[in-house]
Amino acid sequence: MKKFKFITLATVLLLSMHVAGQEQEKPSPEKFAAEHLEYLVRNIQIDEIQVFFADSIYQHNFAALLEEMESLQKSGMSATNVYEAVSDKWLDATDKALEQILTPEQWKKYLKTSFGKEKSKRDKRMAKRAEESNSK
Repeated sequence: MKKFKFITLATVLLLSMHVAGQEQEKPSPEKFAAEHLEYLVRNIQIDEIQVFFADSIYQHNFAALLEEMESLQKSGMSATNVYEAVSDKWLDATDKALEQILTPEQWKKYLKTSFGKEKSKRDKRMAKRAEESNSK
């Protein structure tokens, strides 16, 4: 089963809801957390305590991401760069929290996964946005 990347999942689902203007079943923070935890257990070998903390991180941050995206949608926001910035903010917070609970070896493994590759792309986007806002 192909792993869903967090940014792809959140952005595609919420933007498709916005563009189509149709109500779709919104993704569940619990399901999202379970899928990502399974991946971390299998590929990063996290222990039970780390599973507990990672589950809390995923569920909280994904619920907050969905809430903020829905708020933007309800306000009539149509600029995809705003949705991307919100997604990046919550994904960055998730990565920072995960880094705190993973061992240095696990974090290195994490950075080599698709999540780490997405983190690298996100870091570049965030740095570019920061640079653009500083130059104004």
